[in-house]
Amino acid sequence: MNREERNMIRQLVLNTRRLLEEEFEQLLRLYGLLPENSLPLEKIPVERREKRAKLDQALAREGLPYPEARRRWIRHAAFTFLNRLLALRVAEVHGLIRETVVARPEYGNRSLRERDLADFHPELAADPEGLSYRALEEACAELAVPLLFQTEGDPYSLLKPRLPANRLVREEIARVPEAVWREFESLGWAYQYFNDEVRREIRAQLRRNPEPDHIPPIN
Repeated sequence: MNREERNMIRQLVLNTRRLLEEEFEQLLRLYGLLPENSLPLEKIPVERREKRAKLDQALAREGLPYPEARRRWIRHAAFTFLNRLLALRVAEVHGLIRETVVARPEYGNRSLRERDLADFHPELAADPEGLSYRALEEACAELAVPLLFQTEGDPYSLLKPRLPANRLVREEIARVPEAVWREFESLGWAYQYFNDEVRREIRAQLRRNPEPDHIPPIN
């Protein structure tokens, strides 16, 4: 890949990472998980308590003080979601699956897979967010890579970006020319750029407030 193509991927990673981390930040707040502390479970709406308990377990799993565990979970959740979409984008430009990530006007600003699903399942047409995630899960099953979108037991898949954030990320991905995604190394560059930004932030943080137990990059 040439420098221009790599720069496209780098900018995509920067933009989508920022967007997704902001989205997961807001989602955690809905479950009473604030940046510096968490609200008591009894102050959370009843319908959110089961998910909140799972999120508490996910943060405890990080083995870090709460604020750091929360930041690390957000970063991993953003990476997990972006990585899945990029893998599907590479698959669809190679004709391995029907278009699932890129939305087109001729399909009602949905992907081809979303349009087809809505045709066969009219109830999904009234639930754009549910339709989007049904399409993503179906695409992964079609690729015979269930782990790619297996949410059960995955602590970083407990929350999904809401529809506006989902669409913005997919729009950013669609702006990168198809020729770039035809290069399989594009995924490797995306992984590297995501980690480069994490390492850069860690170094800056350590210069401001050196701590031996800094948050490691994605691994």
